[in-house]
Amino acid sequence: MKFKIPSLPLSKTQAVKIYLKHGGVLKQEGDKLIYPDKLKINQQLELIDKKINYLSPLIKELKEKQRDLSLFNVVNFFKRTRDSLFWKHYLRKLMDEDYRQASKAVSPPINRINEDKYRKILEQFIENEDYRKSMYEAKTSIINEQTLSESIEKNIKESKKLVKLRLNKLKKEKEIAVEKKKALETFLNWVD
Repeated sequence: MKFKIPSLPLSKTQAVKIYLKHGGVLKQEGDKLIYPDKLKINQQLELIDKKINYLSPLIKELKEKQRDLSLFNVVNFFKRTRDSLFWKHYLRKLMDEDYRQASKAVSPPINRINEDKYRKILEQFIENEDYRKSMYEAKTSIINEQTLSESIEKNIKESKKLVKLRLNKLKKEKEIAVEKKKALETFLNWVD
């Protein structure tokens, strides 16, 4: 659990630096802030609040997706051990030499047994000898370098990478918005 330490209000100098750093325009005469005026500051605060409210659920959703992807193998391990198709595959692998060779070469996506798309492939692989032979021939040919499981794992890694990049980008956007909001709130106290 993370605890947030309440932040102190920004000084005028800090607020100006932050506002200018993010492309804001200021006009001041002496110690008076002329532009942005109160109306403009309130409009900008409203837009920033909308942006923060938009980003927060997206960040939450991506964090959940990231968590799901990181737990994927653990959850799937327990799910697949309860599945009769998994045990059928496992027993065939122990008992049948041809099946074992084909399974080793093809590496069917047994860890994805709970997904309909891969379940159909697995059912065909386990039950249909002709299908298994054609998969084996395709995998042992010169053309194919990756096994089915390897390509699926590669896709999962890419998904994790993309989710992480998107999450970091959205977090940074939210950080900037919060920073700008603090600067604008400081301006509200400064402007007449």
